[in-house]
Amino acid sequence: MGDLLTVRGIVLKETPVGETDKFITILAKDYGKISVSVKGAKRVRNGLTAGTSLFSYSDFYIAHIRKKMYLNQAEPIETFYNLRNDLSALAYGSYFLETVNKLLFENMPSNNVLLLLLKALTALSKNIIPNKLISSIFEFKILEFNGYKPETNFCVNCRKKTLPTFFITTEGTVCEKCLKKNDFYVHLNETLTYTIQYIFSSELNKLFTFKVSSKTLNSLSVISRHLMKNYFNLNLKSIQFIKEMEEFQ
Repeated sequence: MGDLLTVRGIVLKETPVGETDKFITILAKDYGKISVSVKGAKRVRNGLTAGTSLFSYSDFYIAHIRKKMYLNQAEPIETFYNLRNDLSALAYGSYFLETVNKLLFENMPSNNVLLLLLKALTALSKNIIPNKLISSIFEFKILEFNGYKPETNFCVNCRKKTLPTFFITTEGTVCEKCLKKNDFYVHLNETLTYTIQYIFSSELNKLFTFKVSSKTLNSLSVISRHLMKNYFNLNLKSIQFIKEMEEFQ
């Protein structure tokens, strides 16, 4: 008889196994990312479907036998089902799940990432602020949780504080004199600088509620996506689909 484990977490990924089974990857509170076998998951009368589907935030009751995990029961808390009724929200939500799954190692507690993911998915489902803004907040916080926080108070090269002529690059903010014209950069005005500082300095409970102008949002998105590509270089189908959707908007 193996150990019995109770965890609360969200399903990041589903992997079919044979005709009736599947593996699910869960980001679990206090345990991090774990893989669990779900026997008979595809049977019509199986009661595990709702609690083990993609996006489902559930309590999972797991048997740990010979270093493998088998699901006994799942009680859904929030399934984020309405994301499936909005193509844009579904695309962004899938991007968030894919990103977290790619970046996290197995069995490494990541409660801050779990909370970020839940807050981001909740914001998507409520449709209060633009999905693109939710995505930028998510990206900046993921960067922060992985040790990256760009300097926004002075030039990272000459250390001078000349905010009106600052530009953000992959290294941080630089003044006009130190800017290399062939590098990626975005001009930082006061509003954009304040927004970035607010995202990095605020607790997750205070984010996903504010709004910005479309101009600020577009610049914010360009910066966060470039930094994500530069630091993680994740080749995800979901982000490519989002880019294609935005081209038609």
